[in-house]
Amino acid sequence: ASHYPDTMPPEHVARLVNELPTLLTENDLHVGQLAFHFLTSLAEQQPAALPVCQAQAEALLPEILTLLQ
Repeated sequence: ASHYPDTMPPEHVARLVNELPTLLTENDLHVGQLAFHFLTSLAEQQPAALPVCQAQAEALLPEILTLLQ
């Protein structure tokens, strides 16, 4: 039996997603890649967190697009 829950509480997700725009930068590509991977995994594994991500879309999308170029 696992001692860890399958999902994170919404308040933890919100705090993490709020920090992602500052991590998704060209300054540290490794950290940016990890942040992008976290966001992707969060969307796949915890779909209930998508509204939180959508609320931050205005801050997240420019940084993601910059990294993808």
